[in-house]
Amino acid sequence: ENGVHAQKAYGLFATQRIAKDSLLFEYAGCVRPIGVATQKLNHLETELSQTTLFDLIGHLDANRAKPHWGSRANDQLVIDPSKYHNEGVYMNDYRSNVMDDPDDDEQLEEEEEVKEKEESKQKKTQKHHHRQQNVKFYEVLVNNWPRVFAVAICDIEPGQELLGDYGEEFWKNFRVMMLRRQQLTEIKQAIHTEWQQKYETLQKECEEKQTQIEQLQKQLQSQED
Repeated sequence: ENGVHAQKAYGLFATQRIAKDSLLFEYAGCVRPIGVATQKLNHLETELSQTTLFDLIGHLDANRAKPHWGSRANDQLVIDPSKYHNEGVYMNDYRSNVMDDPDDDEQLEEEEEVKEKEESKQKKTQKHHHRQQNVKFYEVLVNNWPRVFAVAICDIEPGQELLGDYGEEFWKNFRVMMLRRQQLTEIKQAIHTEWQQKYETLQKECEEKQTQIEQLQKQLQSQED
């Protein structure tokens, strides 16, 4: 309930014992530039409204020193599972409270004493590792095309939740995206409310005009009679 699909309480669980180093699944989806994928997410209203975009770190060319695919940061490629996916999309991150921005905590810690900061870090570490990672993602190039596979890094017992590591950078971008979507939703709601009020005002004015017209028609009719 603390993972990617926190609002939906999705999760992926083992139905039988899984041995260490077992290949679990391929992270399925369409490989897209992140700019295209995030634009597409703005219009999603499905059960995967919090779809996990998987950041790819490899490169199709020899220049592996580049920090991203393509010539621009927005060319970064991701695996978008919104349309085509398998059970892997439901696997949560091992972290707890992933929507909490650590920068907010750091700003508060600057005002505390060294001892309090150390105690806070210890509490965070305990809280952070309350759930242990037991699955690791491996990105490989197959026929010069990126693919991602999930592998068990320890023995997993039946009923145990499969937990991966999406990385701090993923959650940083995810929080930004969710904040942006929340802001867009609030703007849409504000615009809808404003235009609803205008519509109701115009409707009331039309009803009043209609009433006046009917009264004038009755007056004209009486005068003719």
